[in-house]
Amino acid sequence: MRKNSLLFWDLLVLLLVILPVVTGGIWIRRPGLFVELSDPGIPVLLVGALGLFLWRMGISLRDSFAVRLFGSLFGKWKSALSVRPVPALLAAGFAVAAFWALISVLRHLSFQTGSHDLGIFTNAIWNLIQGNGYISSVKHGMNLFADHQSPIFWAWAPVFALFPRPETLLVTQALILASGGVLAWLLARQYLPRGHWGTAALPLLYWAYPPVRSAVLFDFHPEAAMLPLFLGAIVGLQSPRSAARLSGAAAFLAALACKESAGPVAVGIGAAWLLGAAPVEARARCRRIGAAAVFAGFAAFLVNFAVVPRWLGFEYAYQSAYSHLGDSVPELLLSPFRKPTEFFGALLSGARLKFLVFLLGPLAFVSLLFPRALAASVPALALLLLSRGDLRVNPEFHYGIEPAIGVLWAWPAGLASLERRLRGPALAGVWVLFFALGLHGRSEPFKVRQLSFDSHRSWVRSRLLPCVAPGVSIAARDALIPHLAARPWIHDLTRLVLADGAPVSCVVNDPELPDWQMSPERVATLERELSSLGYREAYRCGSLSVREREPGGCLRCQPRCD
Repeated sequence: MRKNSLLFWDLLVLLLVILPVVTGGIWIRRPGLFVELSDPGIPVLLVGALGLFLWRMGISLRDSFAVRLFGSLFGKWKSALSVRPVPALLAAGFAVAAFWALISVLRHLSFQTGSHDLGIFTNAIWNLIQGNGYISSVKHGMNLFADHQSPIFWAWAPVFALFPRPETLLVTQALILASGGVLAWLLARQYLPRGHWGTAALPLLYWAYPPVRSAVLFDFHPEAAMLPLFLGAIVGLQSPRSAARLSGAAAFLAALACKESAGPVAVGIGAAWLLGAAPVEARARCRRIGAAAVFAGFAAFLVNFAVVPRWLGFEYAYQSAYSHLGDSVPELLLSPFRKPTEFFGALLSGARLKFLVFLLGPLAFVSLLFPRALAASVPALALLLLSRGDLRVNPEFHYGIEPAIGVLWAWPAGLASLERRLRGPALAGVWVLFFALGLHGRSEPFKVRQLSFDSHRSWVRSRLLPCVAPGVSIAARDALIPHLAARPWIHDLTRLVLADGAPVSCVVNDPELPDWQMSPERVATLERELSSLGYREAYRCGSLSVREREPGGCLRCQPRCD
């Protein structure tokens, strides 16, 4: 009975947990029939309950094939980190980065990226290196500093000048985010004893962490660099070595340049140091650094919020996201007392609670056991949870990387506390593995298998796009914009005119490709507006059409319509 029970448990682990994570799972979606096994959440709960039952029956799972296999693989990883940590971490980090880059590029090639946000940043960096200014036509030709204050994005210019393609942004983003796994290992070493299993586990948990994976797959955003930079700043400034502290200070300043929200994140990091989040030997020094970090964070936020937009002649672009709580910083700070219903109602909504589980759950809620460091997440969380609507708390988007800094920081010391409560590493390891798998979410193979690489998309990518003239101004279907963004002006089909009001030269529309901005009302009025502006059809293949105002100005070749 014991042997058969372990065999049955191993089979369930293979079919219900490992298979969905590695292959993406199975699903049948037909009229009247819906079957799906792609998310390991419920299966992990069932397998865990069965494992607990077997344990209560006196059957040890240590002898199961799944446990022995996992233990062997993790033991080899832990041994490699103890013997040659740098090669092991670099090899794993590059492998993860290559995997993420491949997934991101495949998503782009299947026309699942769009004007927001890969199109915005591709056009902006192209205009920058061409000497046209730091403007993005996808944002109506505005200076991007009036949208988000991300001067670090300029660091992409030399690389993009060599490889002026949107894929360059996706690949570099994957590399930058993957580097956070190395920094997570360094962070764990500062809190856990030498050779502790948690030091080897944290990089793996980082690379599997849903907020990081969501940031990789949701187009491109320069603020993604904030996560590894702030982790590097924490590690460096807590180090006893002066060279490391200098590197940490440089990383801290670079992180402040990622986005205007970096200021509040810096305030949270400084507050965590003031509360004593640093290791014991660095605590006194880091309290002094914490005071400076709080000041620097407040200063950066005020400059980004009040000075830069007004210097450029704009109001802060996203202040409206908090207008339900107040129209100024003092009103926002007093909103818990002025508008308690709106304030606490926003914090306690179902979407907000789901987002908190999304942040804390995959790391097994361990970070809650070290609130001193978790305090670093509070300002970033406040910005997200108090915003209007549910956009910024959608787990599919990239916003989780900012509060994730404090969650990851708190994890090593929280794990040490968990082990003390559970009287040893065995139950703590089971606890961490259970939540890491159960809240892993659908894997990247699942998302790749959802992509479409049909013959029409292949034709558009290989035949049509190379024929579009490089310098002409274009209005195009949303999914086409990142592919055509290396030009002075491109916009989606909701705007057919340039910044000065003159019509764009060309309009490229393909109803078979995604466009989240094309409402039914816009579809109904598009043809009439094109006719009124004097466009004529220059090319058609099925539903795809190219319209132009001047003959021969849009296409430099005529692709054969297959």
